[in-house]
Amino acid sequence: MNLPLKPTNYRAKLTKLSPITSQILARIYKHSPSPNIITYTTFIKFLGESGYAIEATELFAIMKESHPPDVISFTVLIRILCDSKQLDQALSLIQEMPKHNCKPDIFCYNILIDKLGEAGCEELVNKFWSEMKSNGICPDVVTYSSLVKSLCVAKKFDEALYILEYMEMNTAIKLNTYAYNTIIKSFLDSGRIDEALGILGRMEIRGCSPDLCSFNLFIKYFSDLGEGLQAYVLLKEMFRRGIEASEGSYRMCVLGLVREGKVREVLELIEKIRNSSICLSVCTWNRLIMWLGKKSRINEAYMVFMGMKDLDEITMNIVIHMLYNHGRFDEAWEVFNLMKDMKIEPSTVTYNILVHGLGKEGRVREASKLVNQMEADEFISPDVITYNCLLDGLCKAGEVEDACKLLLEMAHLCPNLLGSVTKKKEEEDTRVVERPIKVRCVCPVAVDLKGYDGVQLLNGTNASTSCAFPGLDEKLLPIDAKKKVSTSTFL
Repeated sequence: MNLPLKPTNYRAKLTKLSPITSQILARIYKHSPSPNIITYTTFIKFLGESGYAIEATELFAIMKESHPPDVISFTVLIRILCDSKQLDQALSLIQEMPKHNCKPDIFCYNILIDKLGEAGCEELVNKFWSEMKSNGICPDVVTYSSLVKSLCVAKKFDEALYILEYMEMNTAIKLNTYAYNTIIKSFLDSGRIDEALGILGRMEIRGCSPDLCSFNLFIKYFSDLGEGLQAYVLLKEMFRRGIEASEGSYRMCVLGLVREGKVREVLELIEKIRNSSICLSVCTWNRLIMWLGKKSRINEAYMVFMGMKDLDEITMNIVIHMLYNHGRFDEAWEVFNLMKDMKIEPSTVTYNILVHGLGKEGRVREASKLVNQMEADEFISPDVITYNCLLDGLCKAGEVEDACKLLLEMAHLCPNLLGSVTKKKEEEDTRVVERPIKVRCVCPVAVDLKGYDGVQLLNGTNASTSCAFPGLDEKLLPIDAKKKVSTSTFL
């Protein structure tokens, strides 16, 4: 049998293709000097599943030079293009199929009807629906389910229910949960909970038991509304029916209970998760710890932390900040030391929390040493928040002179953090200084750490802060001011 040979201009082609297509093509020819259509189609599918629709199209074009595409290769590429929202290119491939003696089959039509329906292209859905029937192809349960989805997207719920009734009455169609779940999701997305619950009951009557997807749709709906208890009832119903909950089931239910503020149920569900094989993401655990901290359930939050398997720097920052906020200073430092043992590198945010905490304790000398360590560190540098925290601690401890010195050092050593010294007009009050220092900065978080909710601490907000120190000479300060200087003086 004569196999098609490698194109003579193979090397030239590689230079015209994208790097990924070139690599794939080189690998194909390395393993098989004369690849067949199955090899090409396999790699086209691989590129599509990896998110490389353009490269898949390039490889398809190369394949056509030596192998006429068949309906399978066309269908694979059509699905890739539809998934990447390139519907025009997918439709052009349909028009190209007759040139290669190919006609769409049931699988090809199902993909087109499904994806065009999702995109709201109702006219094209009707066109391909009529075309497949005129070509003698009988719609199956997937086709009807896709049609139901298309009608739901177009908000034609009555017509969708009519198609569903037809499917229920037609013995040739073996109805499954996909069609029911499709219309349930559409009703829930439109906020029509009564109709969605009606479809759920209809499934039971028809002998089609709700599956994991059915329950997750309702759990997500109630959780998003903040009705966590209702979501929890559905999760328990899943357990009763022997349906194994997924990570998404637990996560959505937990977040719904958090939104509703149900601490007891959250703790109960955490225990269930611990006793299951489900692993929640570290992001979900972090949110739980922050929330429990806000609820002043520090012991429970700390237990959640101690039970986590995968920890990151954000987890440690949340816990250290929470413990310091509630006066549990020794435990906060234990967590910081645990970071070192677990080889989790602390960040500037971590040190800022510690500097602020030491200032609250009145341990300003230790806070200063920590800042000095940051300045000497090759990988971590103090930022404006670090210095503001230290200034706050010095002022609260009555170390106004040291605070003034620090501010001068900042002006001298950190010109990128501090603005220039500006003049102000002399006022009648002799206590007003003629040349106040202005500090202007763009901070990743608010300067005052009091009241951090964790989200600000981790994500940060751009805030332009103007700080005016009312004088460098302590003698110029009124007696009361000497006792009450704090960061409010700077900010």
